[in-house]
Amino acid sequence: MKKYLSIAICILLFATLGKAKAQISCDALISYVESNCSRSYSQVPATLLWSSKFIKNIIGYNCEDNIVVIAELYVDKYKNSKKYIFCNIPSRNWSWYTWPLGCEGDGPRFGYTRNSKDVQFRKYIFDYQCDCN
Repeated sequence: MKKYLSIAICILLFATLGKAKAQISCDALISYVESNCSRSYSQVPATLLWSSKFIKNIIGYNCEDNIVVIAELYVDKYKNSKKYIFCNIPSRNWSWYTWPLGCEGDGPRFGYTRNSKDVQFRKYIFDYQCDCN
């Protein structure tokens, strides 16, 4: 039975990663990725997120040769947070986002702005939200 459940979750994950309409909860997808995919992409260091107004934590996973990002974002002014999942991130976008100095066009010289990681997140990651509910 456990084998069939794993197969069903894999099918739903691939359907979600392939931009197909899925009826899987985002929480289930996050749990699957955290448990079964390798954390071969770096976690963004807290020192780069210290000034972020809405990013608490962000980690990249390799899941069947796809970059999947789980971001813990603040949902209110009291610093309560919730995890969100982003699928099929192009490797160039993840590299640009995780590079400490930012990229050309992300702000003043070398990408240092008060909320540069927030700006970069919106630019490189945010548009890739997984199709889950």
